[in-house]
Amino acid sequence: MEHRIVNKTYLILAHKNPEQLKRLIDRLDDSCSKFLIHIDLKSDITPFVDLIKTANVQFIVNRVNCVWGDYSQVAATLNLIEIALQTSSEGHVILLSGQDYPIKNSLFINDFLYTNKDHDFIITRPVENNTHTYERVKKYKFNLSDKRGDYILLPPIVGLSVKDIKAITRLLLKRTKFF
Repeated sequence: MEHRIVNKTYLILAHKNPEQLKRLIDRLDDSCSKFLIHIDLKSDITPFVDLIKTANVQFIVNRVNCVWGDYSQVAATLNLIEIALQTSSEGHVILLSGQDYPIKNSLFINDFLYTNKDHDFIITRPVENNTHTYERVKKYKFNLSDKRGDYILLPPIVGLSVKDIKAITRLLLKRTKFF
């Protein structure tokens, strides 16, 4: 079987384990792959940059302090997509976590993408099917810290902007620390 070349840009969100990220890249690396990597702002980027020195790997500069399950993860992904649109003209874009690892090799991936070159693969679900998610869509979510699950949900208050609600939340949080 002939080797089918498919241009791919891997968008990777990572925050720990530089060695694992390097193994992921080594496993996927071929003559037609590019890697754009977002390292969480809370994480020291130096071990990643020192370990992964490949021409087709780019660590993006516009990093975000990511909180699990928060919009900050979407913002980091959008930053990756923006760079991909600026630097890649054709091919597939594949979003991964630094904790992912492929069960198929790059030849299989290329063949699959070549065979399905006119298809996009994305999964969507109605928000209403998940009560927790729907609750977060209808209310404002404010993180109290970077810890997973450490947030409050506030209902929309007519006439107040998100900036106003954030200011009120900060004042309430400061005040409750004294009791």
